[in-house]
Amino acid sequence: MTTSDRRSMRILAFTLAVGALWNVAAAESRARLSSGDDQSPSTLVGMDEQTMRRTAQKVVPPEFPASAAKRRIGGVVVVQLPISPEGTVMSVAVLQSPDASIADSVSKAVKQWTFSPVSFSGRNGPERARVETKLTFYFTVDGNGKTAIHDPAFAEGPGPGQPSGAQGAGAVDVPESQWPAWQSQHRPVLLDLRSRDDFAQNHVPGAINIPGDELLARIEELSATKAIALDCQDLDLPLCRNCARILVSHGFRDVAILRRGRYSAD
Repeated sequence: MTTSDRRSMRILAFTLAVGALWNVAAAESRARLSSGDDQSPSTLVGMDEQTMRRTAQKVVPPEFPASAAKRRIGGVVVVQLPISPEGTVMSVAVLQSPDASIADSVSKAVKQWTFSPVSFSGRNGPERARVETKLTFYFTVDGNGKTAIHDPAFAEGPGPGQPSGAQGAGAVDVPESQWPAWQSQHRPVLLDLRSRDDFAQNHVPGAINIPGDELLARIEELSATKAIALDCQDLDLPLCRNCARILVSHGFRDVAILRRGRYSAD
């Protein structure tokens, strides 16, 4: 056998070996796909709370810890969670909470939630994605020690001048075009829920400022006998709706959501 023949044989053997390895790898890949064990989808999709709550398939409500209720501790809890391609909660990160026991209660509950899988168009057709979202809970304690947890199942907002339903029972939406007439009739206190810095830079004359995350702690500064209008120009509309719900749950019966700027025509 010549040198050239031996070189050709080595090349042929190498080619056959590579082909065999490729076939084995392809077979293993097909087996994973057919068995559902393939965990390849790695695309991370951020999704807002309103949309994510609508896809929830299993919801376990948190409990109000007895220790927190006894100490009359309430407030806003915000958690961030990655959701697997199968719709299960992978972990829970507490971003905001008034008390460790409340944070623990929310974490234990949310870990049991499941969601509908989120799909996107991949190279080989529809693929499932990992999702990251935030959830918000409102723990309240009134003057009599009565506790409540507001777990808003966000839905479409009502039409202008209509009750806000689950987002703030007893509140009404008032678009900017109808504000002068509503203001003249109800003579409300205009409540600005933005941060102190934003309020200092620019605000409607006569408005008072209570940042949204302080509303529960400072709610006694407001009089339930007066109309309250929440200015939602620079805030997320769901936040305004939840603040309206908190006010109504504490006995405020004349609450409006003033929709200005980008929300004026929603």
